[in-house]
Amino acid sequence: MKYINNRGMSLLETTIAIGVLGVMAVVFATSFSEVFKAQKKIENKDQAAEFARSVSDNLYSQTTCSNGLTGQTIPANPNEE
Repeated sequence: MKYINNRGMSLLETTIAIGVLGVMAVVFATSFSEVFKAQKKIENKDQAAEFARSVSDNLYSQTTCSNGLTGQTIPANPNEE
């Protein structure tokens, strides 16, 4: 009959397991933070594009130009006169 070691894991095995888990955690955290940075950059670009579109719409809107002045009307696009 063979002798089976039931004493559990040795200190070396435990240290190696903790080291492997640590390396995996660092890789995961790094890739996770890069994903969040990329997502935030995309959100910022979308917000900037939406703001620019809103400003552009307001600048070229005839009603905005005529309502912004008291009794005076200027063309929204000066080249259309």
